[in-house]
Amino acid sequence: MDSLPGVLIVDDDHVVLHTLHDQVSREGYHLAAISNMAEALDRLRVERFGIVIADQTMPEMAGVEFLHACRELQPLSSRIIMTGLASSPGVEEAIISGDAFRVLAKPWTRADLKILLAQATEYFRLNQQLETRSVELRRRQNDLAVLSRELALYRQSATTDIADLTSGAGDNNAEEIFREIICHVDQAVSISDAESNRVLYLSPVHERIWGRPLDELYENRDVWVESIHPADRDRVLKAAMAASTTGIYDEQYRIVRPNGEFR
Repeated sequence: MDSLPGVLIVDDDHVVLHTLHDQVSREGYHLAAISNMAEALDRLRVERFGIVIADQTMPEMAGVEFLHACRELQPLSSRIIMTGLASSPGVEEAIISGDAFRVLAKPWTRADLKILLAQATEYFRLNQQLETRSVELRRRQNDLAVLSRELALYRQSATTDIADLTSGAGDNNAEEIFREIICHVDQAVSISDAESNRVLYLSPVHERIWGRPLDELYENRDVWVESIHPADRDRVLKAAMAASTTGIYDEQYRIVRPNGEFR
């Protein structure tokens, strides 16, 4: 079971403060009860609270103003405003703007408080999950941006024909960038000459998938045909022949490794 969030209670009425402290602690929450808003703000700067309960009528500032400051310091928290008035200036606006999560009306019952604490806890945990997923999304977006820049750099550098590039006749820096990118892609990437069908480049992943040294895959064209599963071979070869005229080749098939294992 997830641990309960910390609770901060702010009220200048010591009777109310003591009552809330007693009732909230009985529900198993770790809490701090403070009668001064300036002190409460200092506490928020150094300690994390998942739930903040503040009285609307305080001498230093209105409770909604305090919760607005609390939102800036700890935006994931569930912020609750306490009021004994049927209508209190700013409370409805605070709910709409998101500065406050709920209202705790005075006087309250133990059951009212218990339900409100459960709702505030759930809201805080949902905010935490959303923040975690947002951070992960930003990280993935940054990774994609880095890869995009690397690919753009490669395209900018690789101005020579790809055959010259992979044979060493092109720009050395462009070839180095090309190989660095491909080596980190966990896919079998190959480049061949369109007319002669001669293999110009094979990524290192080929060796792991086919179970054969790259030199053998470069030099022996028959190896490619022999590696195709016998049940798939005719279909794949026909598709390859048709591709020479249509320019379209998209086949899925099994291969057989030297040790007889299928992939």
